[in-house]
Amino acid sequence: IRISDANKIRAIRLERPEKRNALTDEMYDAVSNALDDASQSEDIAVVTIGAVGDFFCAGNDLSTFAKAAEGPRRGDQPSAAARFVKTISAFQRPLIAAVNGPGVGVGATMLLHCDLVVARRTAWFAFPFADLGLVPEAGSSLLLPLRMGHAAAARLLLLGERLTAEEAHAAGLVSHIVDDDADAIAHATAIKLASMSVFSLIETKRLMSSASGGVAEHMEREGKAFSAALRSDFAKARFAAFLTKS
Repeated sequence: IRISDANKIRAIRLERPEKRNALTDEMYDAVSNALDDASQSEDIAVVTIGAVGDFFCAGNDLSTFAKAAEGPRRGDQPSAAARFVKTISAFQRPLIAAVNGPGVGVGATMLLHCDLVVARRTAWFAFPFADLGLVPEAGSSLLLPLRMGHAAAARLLLLGERLTAEEAHAAGLVSHIVDDDADAIAHATAIKLASMSVFSLIETKRLMSSASGGVAEHMEREGKAFSAALRSDFAKARFAAFLTKS
């Protein structure tokens, strides 16, 4: 994870292209810490999240899932991934994603908590939780049906069908589609926001997020179901098969 600050903008970049920017516990913690710090800083007005390489984010590193599935239960202690989705969903300042490639799993669900998503036209999104024997996370089982309708969300969450950038834009999941580098448009948008009142930005986002309490409660229910699914024989077999191939 690379973090840089300039002109009231914090830029967070995923830099693990050899693994398609799949997230490890250390990466989750680094992003969570960067968001927590930004929320306390008077010098940061807006945050952007981008990535290097052909993938935006391939989701959770499955080797981490495999270890968690075999390890002891954490009880009430949140995992690094659970902390991340809770932190990003509660982040109060404007959050802009620059998506130049596919987003899979949490690489797609995190975008539901970004205020603006700039996606390259060739990007696509997938939510392969059911195929892995898992359940959706980051509030996606609530937010996707609310935004797209139940039937459209079922195609993504039950069947695991891919969503193109243009389909995501039509569904309101992506704010901008570009033919070139998404980072440039995301940065230009961040500059515009950074010139505004931080108080106004925070309060406007708070007013727009009137259902945030409901999302938080739903994420708690998702988390319990996810923990149980993670330790199922089906999920363990899927992880082993994937890791053997890779």
